[in-house]
Amino acid sequence: SGPNDSFTLKPFDQVLHSATTLRAIKNTFMVSISVSALSALIGVPLAWLLSRTNFPASRQFRSWLCLSYAIPPYIGAIAWIFLANPTTGLLNKVFGLNLNIYSFGGLVWVEASFLYTFILLTVHASLERMDSSFEEAARLSGASPLKIFKDITLPLIRPALLGSSLLVFLATAASFGVPALIGSPARLYLIT
Repeated sequence: SGPNDSFTLKPFDQVLHSATTLRAIKNTFMVSISVSALSALIGVPLAWLLSRTNFPASRQFRSWLCLSYAIPPYIGAIAWIFLANPTTGLLNKVFGLNLNIYSFGGLVWVEASFLYTFILLTVHASLERMDSSFEEAARLSGASPLKIFKDITLPLIRPALLGSSLLVFLATAASFGVPALIGSPARLYLIT
Protein backbone atom coordinates (compact mmCIF):
# COMPACT_ATOMS: atom_id res chain seq x y z
CA SER A 1 0.00 0.00 0.00
CA GLY A 2 1.38 3.32 -1.09
CA PRO A 3 0.56 6.96 -0.38
CA ASN A 4 -1.97 7.08 -3.29
CA ASP A 5 -4.00 4.19 -1.85
CA SER A 6 -5.29 6.09 1.22
CA PHE A 7 -8.99 6.44 1.78
CA THR A 8 -10.39 9.95 1.55
CA LEU A 9 -13.80 11.48 2.23
CA LYS A 10 -13.36 14.26 -0.32
CA PRO A 11 -15.76 12.74 -2.92
CA PHE A 12 -18.48 12.44 -0.25
CA ASP A 13 -17.86 16.00 0.86
CA GLN A 14 -18.20 17.23 -2.72
CA VAL A 15 -21.51 15.40 -3.18
CA LEU A 16 -22.95 16.61 0.12
CA HIS A 17 -22.02 20.21 -0.59
CA SER A 18 -23.14 20.38 -4.21
CA ALA A 19 -26.03 22.74 -4.97
CA THR A 20 -28.00 19.96 -6.67
CA THR A 21 -27.82 17.66 -3.66
CA LEU A 22 -28.77 20.44 -1.24
CA ARG A 23 -31.75 21.40 -3.44
CA ALA A 24 -32.88 17.75 -3.56
CA ILE A 25 -32.62 17.46 0.23
CA LYS A 26 -34.64 20.66 0.63
CA ASN A 27 -37.26 19.41 -1.86
CA THR A 28 -37.51 16.08 -0.02
CA PHE A 29 -38.03 17.85 3.29
CA MET A 30 -40.63 20.27 1.86
CA VAL A 31 -42.58 17.51 0.08
CA SER A 32 -42.52 15.27 3.16
CA ILE A 33 -43.75 18.07 5.45
CA SER A 34 -46.47 19.06 2.96
CA VAL A 35 -47.68 15.47 2.51
CA SER A 36 -47.80 15.01 6.29
CA ALA A 37 -49.82 18.21 6.73
CA LEU A 38 -52.26 17.40 3.90
CA SER A 39 -52.63 13.82 5.14
CA ALA A 40 -53.51 15.16 8.60
CA LEU A 41 -56.03 17.59 7.07
CA ILE A 42 -57.69 14.66 5.31
CA GLY A 43 -57.27 11.91 7.91
CA VAL A 44 -58.20 13.65 11.18
CA PRO A 45 -61.64 14.95 10.09
CA LEU A 46 -62.46 11.59 8.51
CA ALA A 47 -61.40 9.74 11.67
CA TRP A 48 -63.51 12.09 13.78
CA LEU A 49 -66.47 11.69 11.40
CA LEU A 50 -66.26 7.90 11.55
CA SER A 51 -65.87 7.65 15.32
CA ARG A 52 -67.84 10.59 16.74
CA THR A 53 -70.93 10.78 14.52
CA ASN A 54 -73.76 8.47 13.51
CA PHE A 55 -72.42 8.27 10.00
CA PRO A 56 -74.43 5.67 8.07
CA ALA A 57 -72.47 2.56 7.05
CA SER A 58 -69.34 3.87 8.75
CA ARG A 59 -67.62 0.47 8.74
CA GLN A 60 -68.04 0.08 4.97
CA PHE A 61 -67.02 3.69 4.41
CA ARG A 62 -63.87 3.17 6.50
CA SER A 63 -63.06 0.10 4.39
CA TRP A 64 -63.46 2.15 1.19
CA LEU A 65 -61.28 4.93 2.57
CA CYS A 66 -58.57 2.40 3.40
CA LEU A 67 -58.44 0.88 -0.09
CA SER A 68 -55.62 3.26 -0.95
CA TYR A 69 -53.61 1.55 1.80
CA ALA A 70 -53.56 -1.64 -0.30
CA ILE A 71 -52.71 0.03 -3.61
CA PRO A 72 -49.10 1.10 -4.22
CA PRO A 73 -48.77 4.88 -4.62
CA TYR A 74 -46.99 4.57 -7.98
CA ILE A 75 -50.15 2.96 -9.41
CA GLY A 76 -52.02 6.03 -8.22
CA ALA A 77 -49.38 8.24 -9.83
CA ILE A 78 -49.97 6.52 -13.17
CA ALA A 79 -53.72 7.01 -12.79
CA TRP A 80 -53.31 10.70 -11.94
CA ILE A 81 -51.00 11.15 -14.94
CA PHE A 82 -53.80 9.83 -17.16
CA LEU A 83 -56.27 12.16 -15.44
CA ALA A 84 -54.29 15.39 -15.00
CA ASN A 85 -51.53 15.41 -17.61
CA PRO A 86 -51.42 19.03 -18.82
CA THR A 87 -51.69 18.07 -22.50
CA THR A 88 -53.53 14.74 -22.65
CA GLY A 89 -55.18 14.40 -19.25
CA LEU A 90 -58.75 13.16 -19.26
CA LEU A 91 -59.93 15.82 -16.79
CA ASN A 92 -58.34 18.55 -18.89
CA LYS A 93 -59.71 17.32 -22.21
CA VAL A 94 -63.23 16.37 -21.14
CA PHE A 95 -63.97 19.01 -18.50
CA GLY A 96 -61.69 21.78 -19.75
CA LEU A 97 -59.82 21.99 -16.47
CA ASN A 98 -56.29 23.33 -16.40
CA LEU A 99 -54.68 20.72 -14.14
CA ASN A 100 -50.98 19.93 -14.15
CA ILE A 101 -50.00 16.85 -12.16
CA TYR A 102 -46.34 17.54 -12.92
CA SER A 103 -45.94 20.08 -10.13
CA PHE A 104 -45.11 20.36 -6.44
CA GLY A 105 -48.83 20.38 -5.64
CA GLY A 106 -49.47 17.38 -7.86
CA LEU A 107 -46.71 15.39 -6.20
CA VAL A 108 -47.99 16.29 -2.73
CA TRP A 109 -51.59 15.45 -3.70
CA VAL A 110 -50.76 12.01 -5.09
CA GLU A 111 -48.59 11.06 -2.11
CA ALA A 112 -51.15 12.36 0.43
CA SER A 113 -54.07 10.67 -1.30
CA PHE A 114 -52.42 7.33 -0.54
CA LEU A 115 -50.66 7.98 2.76
CA TYR A 116 -53.49 9.70 4.67
CA THR A 117 -54.72 6.24 5.68
CA PHE A 118 -51.87 5.96 8.21
CA ILE A 119 -53.26 8.99 10.03
CA LEU A 120 -56.89 7.97 9.53
CA LEU A 121 -56.42 4.52 11.03
CA THR A 122 -54.19 5.65 13.92
CA VAL A 123 -56.32 8.61 14.95
CA HIS A 124 -59.52 6.60 14.52
CA ALA A 125 -58.17 3.92 16.87
CA SER A 126 -57.16 6.62 19.35
CA LEU A 127 -60.62 8.20 19.22
CA GLU A 128 -62.28 4.81 19.69
CA ARG A 129 -60.19 4.14 22.83
CA MET A 130 -60.71 7.64 24.21
CA ASP A 131 -63.35 8.20 26.90
CA SER A 132 -66.03 10.37 25.29
CA SER A 133 -67.40 11.54 28.65
CA PHE A 134 -64.95 14.49 28.58
CA GLU A 135 -66.44 15.70 25.31
CA GLU A 136 -69.99 15.11 26.54
CA ALA A 137 -69.35 17.09 29.72
CA ALA A 138 -67.96 20.00 27.69
CA ARG A 139 -70.94 19.85 25.34
CA LEU A 140 -73.35 19.92 28.31
CA SER A 141 -71.47 22.92 29.69
CA GLY A 142 -72.15 24.82 26.46
CA ALA A 143 -68.82 24.51 24.66
CA SER A 144 -68.91 24.70 20.87
CA PRO A 145 -67.84 21.64 18.83
CA LEU A 146 -64.73 23.48 17.63
CA LYS A 147 -63.74 24.42 21.20
CA ILE A 148 -64.31 20.82 22.32
CA PHE A 149 -62.11 19.53 19.53
CA LYS A 150 -59.37 22.13 20.17
CA ASP A 151 -59.30 21.92 23.98
CA ILE A 152 -60.20 18.28 24.70
CA THR A 153 -60.04 15.98 21.70
CA LEU A 154 -56.87 17.29 20.06
CA PRO A 155 -54.67 17.08 23.19
CA LEU A 156 -55.86 13.50 23.76
CA ILE A 157 -55.17 12.36 20.19
CA ARG A 158 -51.93 14.37 19.83
CA PRO A 159 -49.59 11.38 20.42
CA ALA A 160 -51.40 9.32 17.77
CA LEU A 161 -51.43 12.26 15.38
CA LEU A 162 -47.74 13.03 15.86
CA GLY A 163 -46.71 9.39 15.52
CA SER A 164 -48.75 8.80 12.38
CA SER A 165 -47.60 12.13 10.88
CA LEU A 166 -44.00 11.07 11.44
CA LEU A 167 -44.78 7.77 9.72
CA VAL A 168 -46.25 9.65 6.72
CA PHE A 169 -43.20 11.95 6.66
CA LEU A 170 -40.83 8.97 6.55
CA ALA A 171 -42.93 7.06 4.01
CA THR A 172 -42.90 10.11 1.75
CA ALA A 173 -39.15 10.55 2.10
CA ALA A 174 -38.67 6.86 1.28
CA SER A 175 -41.01 6.89 -1.71
CA PHE A 176 -39.37 6.43 -5.08
CA GLY A 177 -42.14 5.69 -7.60
CA VAL A 178 -44.25 8.84 -7.28
CA PRO A 179 -41.32 11.30 -7.31
CA ALA A 180 -39.85 9.47 -10.32
CA LEU A 181 -43.12 9.57 -12.29
CA ILE A 182 -44.35 13.03 -11.28
CA GLY A 183 -41.39 14.90 -9.83
CA SER A 184 -38.87 14.17 -12.59
CA PRO A 185 -40.92 15.67 -15.45
CA ALA A 186 -41.50 18.70 -13.22
CA ARG A 187 -37.74 18.89 -12.57
CA LEU A 188 -38.50 18.45 -8.88
CA TYR A 189 -35.76 16.12 -7.72
CA LEU A 190 -35.83 14.39 -4.36
CA ILE A 191 -33.48 12.21 -2.32
CA THR A 192 -35.06 8.85 -1.61
